[in-house]
Amino acid sequence: MTNEKAIETLKANYPDACFEQLREAVDMAIKALKAQDVTDKKSELKPCPFCGGEAEMGVKHGSYGYTPDIYYVKCKRCGQKVEVVSERYKNLSDIAVGAWNRRVK
Repeated sequence: MTNEKAIETLKANYPDACFEQLREAVDMAIKALKAQDVTDKKSELKPCPFCGGEAEMGVKHGSYGYTPDIYYVKCKRCGQKVEVVSERYKNLSDIAVGAWNRRVK
């Protein structure tokens, strides 16, 4: 379900609610789902290809409608990082993990 469709559904079911409140509720729900997905992906991360350190994954949430989310994987030891910028609020955690785990053979 897209953000717009979720907002329209909420507006139909709660006609007295303020549009801004509905938008904030949808945005908070989406951020919670993205955070859960990022947590689930952490077990798939390989060690850092540069130093062998442990990697961590996260997401920098953008502002609804203004700036995109940025998914990243970063080495806790040396700080090397892979970032993937989300377009249209798509969850790109799989792409970030794939980019981090890719190795030259």
